[in-house]
Order: sequence, then C-alpha cells, then structure tokens
Amino acid sequence: MDIINQYINEIDKAFQRGNATEHTYRPYLKQLIEELHSDVIATNE
Repeated sequence: MDIINQYINEIDKAFQRGNATEHTYRPYLKQLIEELHSDVIATNE
C-alpha cells in the first residue's frame, strides 16, 4: 500500500533528524488514519 509506505517514509525522515518526540509523529498518524478511512476525522491534540 502506497499510503503505508508514505507514512513509514515520513516518520523515518522525522526520526533521522534526531530530535523527534511523540508529538513529531502525530500529524503523520492523523493523515494515515484519515486516508485509510475517509469517514474518520482524526484529532491531533
């Protein structure tokens, strides 16, 4: 699945920068969930 590969690539890039925290990954997870399930609106709080 291209969506999954895109998610993995984005979080890997964030990790490679060396300053990632839990909050760094949230927007990528939000996007993944919303793209996998079009009827879901994820919240990043």
